[in-house]
Parts: sequence; structure tokens; C-alpha cells
Amino acid sequence: MTSTNIVSGVPELSEKLYSKPPKYLVLLLVNAAVSPQKQMDKDPKKPAIIDQLTAASEAQINRYNIETIQLLKESVQSWAAQLSEKVDYEVKPFFIQVDFNGIQDKQRNRLLNTISTSLALPTEQVDKLREVAKELLYASAEFQRLLSELNSQTDTPVTGSQ
Repeated sequence: MTSTNIVSGVPELSEKLYSKPPKYLVLLLVNAAVSPQKQMDKDPKKPAIIDQLTAASEAQINRYNIETIQLLKESVQSWAAQLSEKVDYEVKPFFIQVDFNGIQDKQRNRLLNTISTSLALPTEQVDKLREVAKELLYASAEFQRLLSELNSQTDTPVTGSQ
């Protein structure tokens, strides 16, 4: 499935899954990319050609990631608008993004960026990542906006457990 199919298919998928569109369209993007400090950043000597090529290719990948994230943000808005046309209420879009850039403590950020993106991690690293994920999610202004919206629709406050 191409990204074009994914981008254009959400309203159709919603029709297949639900009798009517949901009131909220939430896309939670968790960026698990790490940015460990490179040896060439620590060393005043000219880096080897392979290090230079690696840095250049990583810059290109990051540029595409930024463009893809922007496409997703715009798509969530578009999908919500398309879904809203089919009902007598507004489908409200929420694009929530969390990543290690939200960790302000530099030492803690460096430590988290040394954890590999492996599918097999030690229990203590998994626990730490879960703790940080929860912290980052609750620190997200967009997530807080979603909670506020949900709370305005119910007598029982939606807070989650921090």
C-alpha cells in the first residue's frame, strides 16, 4: 500500500468500520528515532569520508521524515473535514506527536538517545521508555486539548492515570 492510498483511504475505511464517523479523529505519532552523539561530533579532527556520507544520508532521511509528518498533519485535517461532510456534526482532528526532543533535561535526553531501537530491550529500559512516553504524552499541548474536549462532553472527567 502506498502512502497515497493510506492518505486517501481514511474516510472510506471509516465508512466500512462505523455506521457513522467518530466525533474525534486522533492520530498519535510516536517517533522512536534516536540521535546518539556521534564520535565525529566529539572529535576536532576531520571526520572519515564514511562518517561524512552517513551524516549526509541521515540529513536526507530526516528531511523526508519532516515532510511525511507535515503530510500526515495536513491529512488528518482533510480527513476530518471529509468525514464532517457526511454527518450533522464536526469531526474534530487531533494530531499528537511525541519524541525525545520533548525531554528538556540534557543528561536524561542523552541517556534516552543511547537506547537502541531494538525489539528486544531489557525490562528496565522498557519501563523507562514507558515512563517517558507517558510524560511526553501528558506534556503534549494537543493531547491536553483532546482531554479538554473529551471532558467537555462528559460528567466524568477524562484524566488518565499519571
